[in-house]
Amino acid sequence: GLNITLPHEQYPNPYITPELSFQFRYFAIRKMHFLIRAKALVAFPGETIIKVGGPPDAMYFVAAGEVTVHTRTIVVTLKEGDFFGEMGLLSAQPRNADVVASGYTHLLVLYRRDFNKLLASRPEVRAAVEQVAAQRVAVNQAEAAS
Repeated sequence: GLNITLPHEQYPNPYITPELSFQFRYFAIRKMHFLIRAKALVAFPGETIIKVGGPPDAMYFVAAGEVTVHTRTIVVTLKEGDFFGEMGLLSAQPRNADVVASGYTHLLVLYRRDFNKLLASRPEVRAAVEQVAAQRVAVNQAEAAS
């Protein structure tokens, strides 16, 4: 379930599994816009979410669970709050990693069209996503050089 936390006013629904209860603190309209655009997806243990060479059609946010990112040179685990798939959307290049669910993983998917709308309307989001992508490219290049 989705839950908006207001200090001393709202508590999670006791009938919802805590791991499946998304809590937003300091709820803002921008989060509502994100939720309207994002689609929920559950990946099963061992399921490949992104495959090397695949189309850059979406980015993914880990809402619960873990995924493992496999590039040619490194393996990285991403957890709740992390995201992946942004590099392909920014560069319009095919996927450069396999991403596999480590267990049952709850994802929010933002498809290309909505990603582009979000970045066009929110320059600070664009800057943050581009910064993470640049850091990931630098790490990949450093690993490839060693």
